[in-house]
Amino acid sequence: MKLSKLEITKFRGIQHLNIDDLGMVNVFLGGNNVGKSTLLEAIFMIAGLSNPMLPSQINVIREVQHGDLAHLKYIFHKVQLNEHPMIKGITFDDKHRSVEIATILGVKSPNSDENLMGFASNDGAPINGLELICNDGSQPEYSTKLINENGKLSIVSTIQQITENIRAVLIPSNSKEGNVIESYSELVRRQLKESIIKALNNFDARILNIEALADGLYLQFQGIDELLPLSMAGDGVRRFLGIVAYVIDPTTDIVLIDEIENGLHYSAYAKLWESLILSAISNNVQLFVTTHSSETFSCLAKIYVKLQNKLRSEDIRIYTLDKITNEEQQIYALSAEGLQGAIESNIEIRK
Repeated sequence: MKLSKLEITKFRGIQHLNIDDLGMVNVFLGGNNVGKSTLLEAIFMIAGLSNPMLPSQINVIREVQHGDLAHLKYIFHKVQLNEHPMIKGITFDDKHRSVEIATILGVKSPNSDENLMGFASNDGAPINGLELICNDGSQPEYSTKLINENGKLSIVSTIQQITENIRAVLIPSNSKEGNVIESYSELVRRQLKESIIKALNNFDARILNIEALADGLYLQFQGIDELLPLSMAGDGVRRFLGIVAYVIDPTTDIVLIDEIENGLHYSAYAKLWESLILSAISNNVQLFVTTHSSETFSCLAKIYVKLQNKLRSEDIRIYTLDKITNEEQQIYALSAEGLQGAIESNIEIRK
């Protein structure tokens, strides 16, 4: 599944946002607190729309306290639990997907001081779970529910079996190296080691090979007689490997990267953009990337111009995202010329 259009309504801090021309590589530039992370989370939700645990999982990624259901209120715009978030998308093959998020209410307690499981709705009734009303474009509308039953969470669906053929990976801004060894090992099992080496060599021409040893990943560098541990390669290589392993994985359809510049020195930005864009397109993976760094923005402009002859018209889209009022976001598409003009005008992205 690849998305060509996206509409978000009343999800977290986004009142309404519509994007009607997505490409294979989509970059969103904007200052702090304009909704970039929320945009990626909305795409993550619609990719796995039948999974009622996703609202909880994206809160855990944001390091919101996880224990009871109270944290789920932050999914709702302005924490208005009676207004249902809605995310809609249209795929490249013109299939419509949508997910609406609704609360499941319990019985309102006559004693407002009573300690109830879940959290209180706007009228004081306890919330016992969430319902995801889903349409994946291939079967009638259905719903899945996350329900709190006597302190235990259970999942209930209106259909017996849900088969999702879409795999999306969300790489948050606070992402660590994590399971990069596991990801690399899986690619080796799929006989894709050469693809990883090629991508790493495009990123850093000195890298000739990569090996998984008992105590971790090691790299072979040109001119050095022994393998070096990945930890010695620098943040840029480690960050790139952690991303590109998902891009090369043939089971991945969509990769979402929040604040791509985090943990990187500015000298690595140009190679990161070029290698990542080419890897995503050659592996038919749709990429969504956010940034608020003016240095990253400048490097992207140069790489965009450099790669234009290698790209199809549908391959790359660049947008700026801004808040025009406290209630409303606005998104603007940038052409190669517009992107270069923004750089020449010394546009400031971070706010």
